[in-house]
Amino acid sequence: MSNLKEIEGRAEAHAKARDVLNDRLMVLEEEKRRIFKNHAKALRAAAKKVAQTHDELRIEIEANPELFNKPKTRIFAGIQVGLRKSPGKMDFNPKKTIPAIKKQLPRQKKSLIKTEEKVITKAIGNLSADTVKKIGVKVIPGKDQVVIKPADSEITKLIDAWLSDLSEYEAAL
Repeated sequence: MSNLKEIEGRAEAHAKARDVLNDRLMVLEEEKRRIFKNHAKALRAAAKKVAQTHDELRIEIEANPELFNKPKTRIFAGIQVGLRKSPGKMDFNPKKTIPAIKKQLPRQKKSLIKTEEKVITKAIGNLSADTVKKIGVKVIPGKDQVVIKPADSEITKLIDAWLSDLSEYEAAL
């Protein structure tokens, strides 16, 4: 039982360390909210201006497609503008096209029609153990894995997000 006491003590130390980290993150989150609030009006105005200038540019390009025959795009002030051919699509009804391929192109049907067979593991899970064994399926039982996670998932998500951001920031340095 002394090992269980050791684990309990380490869990308590881990919980305290997470509480300190949580407190510091809450202070940082509050500062972020304050900073955002102070700049929100200017940010919204800038975003609105970007949307407006984007629309104006799009309208001008659409009105003058002949300017983008060759080359199809140009770069002005670091902004690539012009036209691009969108990828085409094929429109068909598989219920009509598949029989038509089988009739009109029987030698090419294997390269034109995809046939896929997959085992449905959920359905196999509903079979008896003898039947599962007969069809060559081995059931591999799960293994115990270490679990270390706090019960309060909202704080966990916030901490994980901040730790991820911190890792990215440190990697950039």
